[in-house]
Amino acid sequence: MNNNYDFMEDFRETCENLIGDVVLLEALILCREQSPHRQSPEQFDLLVGRITSYLCQHTNDLLVLTRPKEAGRPCGRPVG
Repeated sequence: MNNNYDFMEDFRETCENLIGDVVLLEALILCREQSPHRQSPEQFDLLVGRITSYLCQHTNDLLVLTRPKEAGRPCGRPVG
């Protein structure tokens, strides 16, 4: 695990850049269940998938979550 990877910062920036306040609130509720706060990028992806699945089930909307291109990650990846 990369100890320099700041899971919470990555998570916060992703939410702020890509999804609205209601989704961010729901995501943060789920995020509080996760510990420790520093996790690997792979764990980040798993948590994002879990949050997206939860939100799809509770909003009946198809959500598409993208991640920032400047971070060297895939963009426009459908989830659900």
